[in-house]
Amino acid sequence: MSNVDETSNEPILYELLEYFVRKQEPELIKCKNDAAILPATGTIKNALRYFNNRYSLPESILQQVSLTLPWKFAVGDHGRVLAILQENIIEIRKAKDEYSSIVGKASAPKDAFPQWRKLAWSPNGMILVLASSSGYTSFYNALGNNIFNISLKTISQSPHILEAGDAIASMLFLKPRTTNEKWAYEFILISYSGLLRSYHISTSGYIVNYDFSFGNFYKNGVNVVAYDEKRSLFYVAGNMITQKLTSTASEFGLTSWRLLNDYPYCKLSFTFEDSATSNSRFSIWNLIPNFSFQSESIIFSIKISPNGEFLVCLHTNGSVSLWGLPNLILQKKWKLPEQPEYNVPNPLGHTKSKKFPPGFTEFHPIDIGWWSDQAIIIARYSGSTSVCSTWNLKNLLGVSPEFLAGQPQVCELGLEKGFLCLDCETFITSKKRSREPNDGHLSASSESEKDDDELEPLTILNYTTNLVQSTLYSITDIERFQPKRKKLKVLHRTYRILGLKSTTPEELYSRKIDIEEYEEALALANTYNLDTDLVYQTQWRKSELSLNAIAEHLSKISKRSWVLNECVVRVPDTMEAARELLNFGLRGANLETLIAIDICDNDKFVTPDIDDWQALDEITVSLRQVQKVNEMLEKIDIKNLSEAQKELIRYRRKLLNHLDKLLTYEIILESPLKYKKEFYEEFRRLSPIENAIRFAKDSDCRAVEIMFTYYGESLLPHWLAIISFFPETLNTLDYQKLLPECDSEGQLFLLDQRELRQKDWSEKHEFNEIINLDLDDRSEILYELDPSLLIYRNTQLTPDLLQKWYKTRAFEIEKNSSLVDNALQLVKIGKSHNINGLVDLLLELETLDNLVYTVHLEDMSLDKLEKLSNMEKIKLLMSTSNEINFVENIKNLLLPFIKRRHQYLGGDLQKCLLSDYLICLSKDDLTFPVKFFKYLKQTQDIEIIEMIDNVASLALDCVYACDDPDMYEKAKDILDSISKDDGKRTNAICILLEEFEGELDCIRLLSKYGVKTTLKFIRKNRNDPDVAKSLLTQMARSLNKRLC
Repeated sequence: MSNVDETSNEPILYELLEYFVRKQEPELIKCKNDAAILPATGTIKNALRYFNNRYSLPESILQQVSLTLPWKFAVGDHGRVLAILQENIIEIRKAKDEYSSIVGKASAPKDAFPQWRKLAWSPNGMILVLASSSGYTSFYNALGNNIFNISLKTISQSPHILEAGDAIASMLFLKPRTTNEKWAYEFILISYSGLLRSYHISTSGYIVNYDFSFGNFYKNGVNVVAYDEKRSLFYVAGNMITQKLTSTASEFGLTSWRLLNDYPYCKLSFTFEDSATSNSRFSIWNLIPNFSFQSESIIFSIKISPNGEFLVCLHTNGSVSLWGLPNLILQKKWKLPEQPEYNVPNPLGHTKSKKFPPGFTEFHPIDIGWWSDQAIIIARYSGSTSVCSTWNLKNLLGVSPEFLAGQPQVCELGLEKGFLCLDCETFITSKKRSREPNDGHLSASSESEKDDDELEPLTILNYTTNLVQSTLYSITDIERFQPKRKKLKVLHRTYRILGLKSTTPEELYSRKIDIEEYEEALALANTYNLDTDLVYQTQWRKSELSLNAIAEHLSKISKRSWVLNECVVRVPDTMEAARELLNFGLRGANLETLIAIDICDNDKFVTPDIDDWQALDEITVSLRQVQKVNEMLEKIDIKNLSEAQKELIRYRRKLLNHLDKLLTYEIILESPLKYKKEFYEEFRRLSPIENAIRFAKDSDCRAVEIMFTYYGESLLPHWLAIISFFPETLNTLDYQKLLPECDSEGQLFLLDQRELRQKDWSEKHEFNEIINLDLDDRSEILYELDPSLLIYRNTQLTPDLLQKWYKTRAFEIEKNSSLVDNALQLVKIGKSHNINGLVDLLLELETLDNLVYTVHLEDMSLDKLEKLSNMEKIKLLMSTSNEINFVENIKNLLLPFIKRRHQYLGGDLQKCLLSDYLICLSKDDLTFPVKFFKYLKQTQDIEIIEMIDNVASLALDCVYACDDPDMYEKAKDILDSISKDDGKRTNAICILLEEFEGELDCIRLLSKYGVKTTLKFIRKNRNDPDVAKSLLTQMARSLNKRLC
């Protein structure tokens, strides 16, 4: 075996890809015997065919073909095009999209014996040929259009009867031997009977070239033919050679034939001519039927190696033989038990419950091909597929074959490029007839039930027995002759096309990672010295970022910059994992690494060794750590840091910032169970100022307070601007702690400040300028939203500024929300916080509070109220009064208004406001004053009386102020309400009251005689004779009218 050496033993790296999956509809069958190619119809004719020596193929060949899949496939142009032959459809796909889309489709005639069909592409992938079981051949272009058909003979037999000799054994494409541009190929068809037909074909048509028959040489036909383009030889494997040859190849029915340009067109090659002893064609032995069985080692498949130096053959007994070309010298032959790993069972278990013909097992090879010049592809019925060295048939795919589903077919893609494989996952469920006589439905049962009718051997004895038994039963109707009833079966099939492709370690490594086969990827990386980080990086990115993922994946990644970036940008789903991720990053961005980078930067993520200080107390450990850090910092030239060192410091600062935000978030939440990844991710992305604004807008006063506590350095310069973002609808008591407060001397109290942790070495001031840290606190957003707040930015908050802010904020609250009580509460808090100058505003807001919430003047605003006089404000307070509640409103609204002014503004109590209001009210009508004075007479209300200097004087003022001519009765009521026994009255008041009574009587008399006037008029003109004369004249005229 000179041309086969041990270099073929090198292992192959490959990947298995799935291109096509098609699940078939369940199919009801009566028997699982796919080998039953001879149906009951025409049994006599089928039986007689066994006596026809020329066309009767060996039973092992019939079984071998019947055990192949009903579907076929073929590749052309080294895998560029793929054709899949289904029941009655051909799909054409292309490799450019990994065979995912259909580029052409053709209909194919339904075949009763689909296993006997053949499918082949022309070498350039432009012509597709389909040969049916009857020998009828159809030609299609690359889009699936039928361009022409060839029929070897007139089809007259029943389509349900297989004429095996007419089926096509091989289809070959040869380069044209004549120079004619019209024809693309010489196409060769060889049937199982041995008939060879040559055609010139192209996409536009065909012509018949010549015929030749191997039937005179092979008594029982041929099984397969291969063409050696390099030497223009046919290699033929057939059955029962009629000539006696002395070569080893001929013992297995293997011969080579020279291709001639003229008749007889084919001739046995020189290798066999010298040893041939021909029997007469008309020998009497040819007329006697031959019932002897063929040799067990019949060749049914042959393939020529890519370099044309070897021929590999499959035998029906499971042997694999290797022949040297062109002389067909046997190089190696491996019987089935001699083949390494031949009997490894398929772990998928697709063939576990199947039965096989005698002498055949699930481990028999079913198809073969060439991987390279030194390796062959062997596919077994069980689905086991391997690439084996031609030196010792060792599997080069690894420790075990690649296991597919059953009955795989293979098509090579090119030298060491790989191959495609069609397989079929099959399982059968049986259906039993119900035992109830009237129940016609079928019930399904498990496939595991034992089937006695599976794959019974197809022999003449079986058919004869069944025929006789059926005949006797039909004649006698005796049950003992009744043929065994077959169980109804349901066949389930799923077809797949897979690709086993050669690959580089890097490609396979990447592929294994993509399909998440991490253990195999790590094994590859260790074998070929690849970067294992890719595996752990992928696992980390696809993980849930848990504590376990940090320990199992992230901690095993060696690239420092990648790990630190992940620690900075990724946010886990739990608080514990988020904290651990940041701490893990900090352990890598350590001071030891910073020093090591300056010496040699290998970008390795290294955590420092932990010092053994367990025996020391906490204070001593802290001092030791500080001492150690200072000693290490002295080794660093801060002014000449490398870019890698600067980057490490930046990462550490980002990690510390994120950790501070996490701690702050935890304080805000109070419970880690409330942690929300999305919120924290946004929280740490924003600056402290942006977060404070966010919390303020969300009315989260506690969160804003915590932000000021731990980020006061950033927030205090914008204190008043930040708290201005609380919604005006929010109760000011909720954020009272955040409102500015001064002591009695006007000095501002600062808010409580705390540190989350001790200052880190990376936060030293010396590093700031060197690492070019972004110090933008994004405070501009405060003043872009409200430019009026600029006066409070980065400035000392003086009492005047505080007063201005409180007033402005109170106006904003009242204006934007119309919630007077919120504005009022703010000013009250400001006053309690020793903010001066808020008294006037407080007085106005309390008045407005009464107007809005008590009087229900909802349209009133602080702006409008400030422009009104005191009397106008009093009138508004009393605007909803009636006879029933007038006095009550005076007590609840007017008097408190007067008292507030005295309380807030100081000075004398402005009692005159009540008197002025009553006098003003009396001008139009005395109804309400009457109610008022009657109330005083009845109750002697001290609260009201204290607000009036002299009740009688006020009563007289109210009566004399009235302009109502019909005032007599009301004025009389007021006079009656004034107590005459009041010892406090002066003589002047008593005189005025006596005069008032006289004037009142005057009014009564004038009114009696139709003269209407007011007391104010009488009082003013009591000494004027002309007015008196005028009044008497009016009385006389009125009396004269009555008498007339």
